Order: sequence, then C-alpha cells, then structure tokens
Amino acid sequence: MVATKDLYRLALEQRADIIIMITLISVQSKLIPAMVSIIGNGLHPCVWAAAFSEVTLEGGHAPWKIWANRLLTLAEELC
Repeated sequence: MVATKDLYRLALEQRADIIIMITLISVQSKLIPAMVSIIGNGLHPCVWAAAFSEVTLEGGHAPWKIWANRLLTLAEELC
C-alpha cells in the first residue's frame, strides 16, 4: 500500500490531470481510453470499472476468490 500512496503522491506532484491505477486483476486495457474520456470531458470525477468477466474466469482465477472479492466489494459500497 505504501507504494501506491507514493505513486499517487508523485502523480500529484507532477500535476497529473488523470491517474489510472491498474491492479493485478483489473479492467481490460481497452477500457482505459473510455475511462480517460469520461474523466477528461468532465462527465464524472472518478471512474471505477469492474474487474470480473468471463476473461477473469478463463484466466484461471478460483471461483471462490471471485465471489469473496464481490462480497467484499459489496460490503465496501454499502459502507
């Protein structure tokens, strides 16, 4: 987590207009231009894309990990 904070700090110091963080199981790269467009055109200040799809399952991720992540994400959204 420290590395992530350092990268955000560096991006802000460089006056980045848009920051995209890609995690280990993250959005497909073809969604990045759409996300940048949404933020860059002022439609929304933040975009969060779901990471799960058939590609995730085909990639060999254990189904229990996917369901656990979905449950934790729901709990986070409810908070």
